[in-house]
Amino acid sequence: MSSFVKTFEERKAALFKTFDRLSEEGFIPCTNGEVNYTSDTIEEYKNNLNKQQFYVSVCGQIKAGKSTFLNYLLFKDKAVLPTAPTPWTAKLTRISFGETDHAIVYFYTTSEWAALKHLVVRDENEKEVNYFDKYLRDALNYSASQNVYDREIIQEKRLSHTLTDLNKLATYISSEGAYMPFVSYVEIYVNNPLVRHVIIVDTPGINDPNELRSRITTDFIHLSSAVVYLFAATMPLDIADFKFIDRYLFSIPSSKIIFALAQCDQAEHIDHLTGYIEKHLRNKPELKERNLLANDKVYPFSTMAAIINYKRQHQLPLNEEEAFYAAGMQPELIEANGFFEELVSGIDQRVMSEKAADVLDDAVNKIKTICSLQIKNLLSAIALEELKINDLQLSSAQLNAKVERVNGWMQEINEQITDLQQQKSDVTRSIENKIIGESSDIKESALQEYHNWIEVQSVEKALKISGHEIKSIISREIRKHINQTFIKDSFAPLKKYQEEAKNFLRAITNELMPVSRWGHLFEPIISVHKIIEDSLKSANDNFGRLEKLRENFMLFWTKREATNANLINEAGHIIEGIIDDFSQQLTSNVNKELENFFSELTHQVRKYSAAYSEDLRKLQNNLGDHSVGIEDNKKQLELLMADSNRLQQTYHQIKQTLSVE
Repeated sequence: MSSFVKTFEERKAALFKTFDRLSEEGFIPCTNGEVNYTSDTIEEYKNNLNKQQFYVSVCGQIKAGKSTFLNYLLFKDKAVLPTAPTPWTAKLTRISFGETDHAIVYFYTTSEWAALKHLVVRDENEKEVNYFDKYLRDALNYSASQNVYDREIIQEKRLSHTLTDLNKLATYISSEGAYMPFVSYVEIYVNNPLVRHVIIVDTPGINDPNELRSRITTDFIHLSSAVVYLFAATMPLDIADFKFIDRYLFSIPSSKIIFALAQCDQAEHIDHLTGYIEKHLRNKPELKERNLLANDKVYPFSTMAAIINYKRQHQLPLNEEEAFYAAGMQPELIEANGFFEELVSGIDQRVMSEKAADVLDDAVNKIKTICSLQIKNLLSAIALEELKINDLQLSSAQLNAKVERVNGWMQEINEQITDLQQQKSDVTRSIENKIIGESSDIKESALQEYHNWIEVQSVEKALKISGHEIKSIISREIRKHINQTFIKDSFAPLKKYQEEAKNFLRAITNELMPVSRWGHLFEPIISVHKIIEDSLKSANDNFGRLEKLRENFMLFWTKREATNANLINEAGHIIEGIIDDFSQQLTSNVNKELENFFSELTHQVRKYSAAYSEDLRKLQNNLGDHSVGIEDNKKQLELLMADSNRLQQTYHQIKQTLSVE
């Protein structure tokens, strides 16, 4: 992840420099309605950007090499993270940046411990067993032999231990650790630039019987910008792999998932093995519809080869195990550093494309907003100054006549803005009705398409992949209905409203404030494309509901009640809920953008109209020889124009620096 961190740090540094430049060049302070942009605003933006963190979850079977992978990634030749031989001894571990290396171990609370004591799970033979007796009893006896007892560790308020020596982690998270059975999760902080903006989550092994931990694992996976799943070269694609992909990666977009073949040095033909995995991920019936390897591949890598290469380059002795593997390993694999960099590069790309790019773009947009606003304010000030110079040359009668016209004009503006407000409400209702109508059609089409699909599926296949099929159907139907024709028809009133509002305000102000100088006030525009895309993104976020659907389907199967009617009825509720959320989000986005457009437009016109009216009133109260005032105003105008030109040139440079339009 060095490439991602480096890229993000470089972009962040450029943004920080630009934020500082806004203060130095005079873009702040500036005001837009009730919003004030000050140096405090800039510091807040910088702090928020600096705090950004991106989750990467590492998943895979026990003995797939997760701990070895993370040890090399973070500590090179040091085995800081102990390996766990079984899922129930593994601990959810969160690794992030810290100025000093340390760890905080968190224990179960009293309520969590009580829940574990009564937890009934199915073992590897599908037999119901008590989790506590099956998986913790022997470990507790060992802990007692080491004088560590639950009454000292398990508290109503969660107890934690802070370790300044990471070598002591084994006491808490290895299978032989005295504190192991009492540990809920671990946070490790390392002074490694690789994780400066990345939080790595080392998840417990597949088929974790601990439901408390399993729920936390699910939450972290959903938070992640990248989910790395490791297949072991010695046992790729067994039933446990498929179960994990089905359970934990059910609603995760395939664009976030990286599949990797660990321990590839143990494969006789690496290409054959990765090809075998890719073939099954793409073609196995229950996975095919998910498009898991869209435009990507399975990344083979060998941590052992990377460790051997690292030690040889740094002239460090190999231990007995490393020497054994080095003797039988292909030299080319060692020289290629076990293909480690290719995997890390794949993770980098996921993190950057999934969230980091949005974070950086958001900061760029904040900069553009401030720059555009201050330039707009300066252009308005220039227009006011030009009007003032012109009005200083009017006679008393001309000035009085103009004041009278402006007063009438101000009243007309307020009346027309009230009318525009009503028109805005009418436009909103019109679009909302169109969206509601289209949503009903989407629901009907989606449910019919699902009905047609399920009619030709076996019950087993329908149970396994209905959720994925519904996800595809909903995405397809939304995009099919929310098309260019719908946008053109439904959003025509919006486009008409925007043009009429701007044209009216242009016309009413043109006599006293020529458009050539005030045109910048009429620039606000609503991006229909952005509204649609933001709403579609919201719909994608709601696909997590399908996990509940999968659980219900499994319930049908368990109870032998899995009929088409059951499935269609349950699917109907889910489809309706997701489409309703989408239409509500789309309506909300339309309302928000329209309100922003109206507020900005009317605020700018009212603000500078009021300022102009006040200038006229002052002139009216101070009639006389204004020749000196004219010269002063001309000098002020020159300063404003110079300032405007300078800021526009600076803004052009800023956009070039940030590579934006």
